[in-house]
Amino acid sequence: MNGKETAKIDVKTTAESGGVQTLWTKNPALFVIGGIIVLFVAASALSFNRIKETAFWKNVSFAAVSFSSLFVPSEHIDVSAPSPVTAGGNFTVAFNHAGKRGTGSYSISYSCANGLFFHLVENTASMPLYCDTPADITSLATTSLSLMPVLSGSADATTTITIRYDKAAGSPGANPVIGSADVEIVKSSIQTGTTTASGAAVPPSTKTVGTSTVRAAGPETEHLYQYGTAGTTTTYYGTGTPAAISNGVDLTARILGLGVVDKTTNQFTATSTFKAADRIAVRFEVQNIGTKTSPQWSFAAVLPTFPPFIFQSPTEQSLAPGDRIEFTLGFDNINQADGNVVTINVDNTNSIGDIHRADKIASTTINNVKF
Repeated sequence: MNGKETAKIDVKTTAESGGVQTLWTKNPALFVIGGIIVLFVAASALSFNRIKETAFWKNVSFAAVSFSSLFVPSEHIDVSAPSPVTAGGNFTVAFNHAGKRGTGSYSISYSCANGLFFHLVENTASMPLYCDTPADITSLATTSLSLMPVLSGSADATTTITIRYDKAAGSPGANPVIGSADVEIVKSSIQTGTTTASGAAVPPSTKTVGTSTVRAAGPETEHLYQYGTAGTTTTYYGTGTPAAISNGVDLTARILGLGVVDKTTNQFTATSTFKAADRIAVRFEVQNIGTKTSPQWSFAAVLPTFPPFIFQSPTEQSLAPGDRIEFTLGFDNINQADGNVVTINVDNTNSIGDIHRADKIASTTINNVKF
């Protein structure tokens, strides 16, 4: 053929092939390349199926965020005293310091009223108290004080008795903590109470400011949320139309620490070293450090997961001044890199009209993860 040989393909039918037509080429390189392609396609399909079955992809499909919260009512002082009380006799002022944080000193004072004067009675001794002048009572180490009122005039008088706790430098929470109760002082003992038909004495009323039962702590709540499915979005972060400023409400976020959450018991353990398989967790608190009770609110948490995920909290309860909630937020499948950052954004929808915005965001960096 003009000195040039063309490639030929022979078609043979043999008994060994069972009558099936088998293609052979006189060019073995084409046969080898074709075989490699077939093997590669088959191996790729098998490999993909195996990848889908690995623990990694199963974990992505069933990744979860664990979320727990514990409400801690504000630190406050409840003061109780009988009213009215008779001038010249002793009566007891009692106080309870709920949610005490840090160290500090206690003092007692009362508002000025015409002709009214108090003595603080301890055993057989007494100490004069002057109106609108705090007297230190820390050394007494008691929450029950005996007072004797004196009226120099003929008229009755009403005053406000205040217990104040001034915190030492560096102690957490609002400073100072104050509780008070109004007391009426009368000249005649007839006004201090009444009697029943049987002659039994009816004690005078007790005036109390504050209560520790309305905003009782806990119990801790726990929830588990699945993520990693299609449709994950970041639209929760920093959205919404800012509400009108409500002077006095001030929610602030603070990181408390890092650790891991047991996937069975949901118990948190603080640590600074992690494994990629851990449910790594961040603990943080949100507290109202303002002077007014907040409306309901929520927060968003930007989590360094794979795939990326932003957790939007359920609606949280109103917080009175000093109230706080401690949160533990755990998550699976941390992004495989050091320097991962968790960011908490309180009131990310701008719905509560907070007087400050800078203290709404808190973040922490996660290092020392063994991949």
